Amino acid sequence: MFKGPSEAGSFCAGLAARLAGLDGARACVCPPYVSLAGAVQALAGSGIEMGAAPRVALAVLFFVVSGAIGIWLYRRYRHGKTLGDEVEKAI
Repeated sequence: MFKGPSEAGSFCAGLAARLAGLDGARACVCPPYVSLAGAVQALAGSGIEMGAAPRVALAVLFFVVSGAIGIWLYRRYRHGKTLGDEVEKAI
């Protein structure tokens, strides 16, 4: 699939509509990284599978983003605060 981010969503929505009436038809879409968001939104709930590489890339992206959010929250709310002198000494 050689579609840009703007074309990927409409392509995948059209593909899902064409395959909706067919029994036993199987399709696997492997969009490039830059088109993942549009393809995932268009294919959600349609029964069309995403390829393994985009799924892994999306999982890695979500992992990195969640780690960055965690670090940001930790630094924002923990910096300069303590649990108490007794607890800090025990740790």
